[in-house]
Amino acid sequence: MITTRFAITPSGVFTINDLHIALFSYLIAKHDNGKFYLRIEDTNQDNYDFNAESNIYKILKIFNLNYDDKPIIQSERINIYKQHVKYLLENDYAYYCFCDEKQLAKERLEATSKNETYMYDGRCRSLTKEEVNNKISNGDKYVIRQKVSKEGTTSFHDEVYGDITFDNKYLEDQILLKSDETPTYNLSNVVDDGLMNITYVTRSNEHLSSTPKYIQLYDNFNFDMPKIIHFPMLVNEIKKISNISVIDLLNQGYLPEALLNYIALLGWSPKSKKEIFSLEELVEEFDYKHITKDSCYFDIEKLNWYNKDYLKRMVDEEYLKYIIPFIIRNCNMEGKDRDYVNKIALLYKEHIKNAMELVGLIKIFFDNDIIYHEECRKYLKNSEQVKKIVLTFKNEIIKISDWNVTSITQCLNNVSEICNISIKDIYMPIRISITGITQGPDIIETIYLIGKEKILNRLG
Repeated sequence: MITTRFAITPSGVFTINDLHIALFSYLIAKHDNGKFYLRIEDTNQDNYDFNAESNIYKILKIFNLNYDDKPIIQSERINIYKQHVKYLLENDYAYYCFCDEKQLAKERLEATSKNETYMYDGRCRSLTKEEVNNKISNGDKYVIRQKVSKEGTTSFHDEVYGDITFDNKYLEDQILLKSDETPTYNLSNVVDDGLMNITYVTRSNEHLSSTPKYIQLYDNFNFDMPKIIHFPMLVNEIKKISNISVIDLLNQGYLPEALLNYIALLGWSPKSKKEIFSLEELVEEFDYKHITKDSCYFDIEKLNWYNKDYLKRMVDEEYLKYIIPFIIRNCNMEGKDRDYVNKIALLYKEHIKNAMELVGLIKIFFDNDIIYHEECRKYLKNSEQVKKIVLTFKNEIIKISDWNVTSITQCLNNVSEICNISIKDIYMPIRISITGITQGPDIIETIYLIGKEKILNRLG
């Protein structure tokens, strides 16, 4: 059975790169009816954030990336890691390192200043058992380092990047157990992957260069070697890793289904030219052999396209259930009944890219005053024809006694006839005069929902 895991450190925001890794790991497992596990890598308690861990569970649930069994919590498994370190020490795969942390930090800084790559030189490798025992008896602080093989090469096959070989002399003796006896990621991730019987190790390609050291640990522990898959990173417009928060995107009103659909196609190509996929369809079609090597640009405009399409596809009832809470949280609802708010929301359904864009657009219905941008002010003042249209519109609005779509339609026809201008050409001056913007949904519905009193106040 195929088994994958989503391993994440709860120390900060849950980013789109995190979601990308979680999704691909989920799809690899579920495409073949396998198991998808969640692992919380929280052994570094200095960086632990309770809210970050809570968001991990929340986000996976929102996106229906349901994991199998209970999450593996690494902070609850410290003794397991210590036992494995003991095994490494007893079999000469690891050693005690008593080097002063400040001195190593100084050496690292000096190397950096010379534009050199720092690598610990393994000076504690040669300590005898007697020397080690004496230092421990004296209370000297120590860490446990992996005794990496420095001879020859380490080769492995990555399912995306192909056959890769590293020269072992460039591999550093990484720390496995810190001075406070807590394990590092370098140790715990290998131990857990082995004990959890993970068959496909999935992670971002930034960890590619660390893989040889992990492979040596697999060999040391006699673990079955899993298949290795490194995913391309999502980057921003300047080719830096994109750390956009998933929660922020959800709060802006991007639908989980749209976001998931979009990032599924970043770094993976389906066999068909189809662009819209449900999660179930992704599970059916996903093939990790079609994952690309190159980093992918996370394009917010493309996400907008997906989200707009998903919003348009929603049935009205579903759309309103999703969108109304955004309006309630961000608009002045005093005196507004639900039916009125529903009509406004539906008026913009075909036009918006996300929920918060809607909130910005519908302020014209909820606020008494509106802000006219300078270009709109100039438009209204610089033409006698425009002034005539607006004044005529005001006079015709005053005459309306029964406020409805029919009377408003007649009002606009009257303005067109009085000004001797086509009905189409009076829309822009009227729209700008009552909304302060140049574009929007149907002008008649807009006038109706703004209301006679507000319109007259805005026309002065």
